[in-house]
Amino acid sequence: MTVAGESVFISGSSGINKETQKSWYRLKFLDSDADIFFVCFTDEEVYDFMVEHKKNTPVILTMTLRPGIKAGKGNFELKSIEIIK
Repeated sequence: MTVAGESVFISGSSGINKETQKSWYRLKFLDSDADIFFVCFTDEEVYDFMVEHKKNTPVILTMTLRPGIKAGKGNFELKSIEIIK
């Protein structure tokens, strides 16, 4: 199922997995009701695009939800981010 909605970009962080030595890129958002923070792991290109923007930048996120998977265990995949001007 694909869903889209407004959110606010909060921050980005990156690092290297100690076991696999692979890089990871994480973006943090606040939902439009300003009551739930959530984190999306993404690729370097999307990460670099978002960290150029200031904290509290409004965005529209499009995600694919995977029903039947527990929350926080890969139950969604970030498809696109659009900056709201």
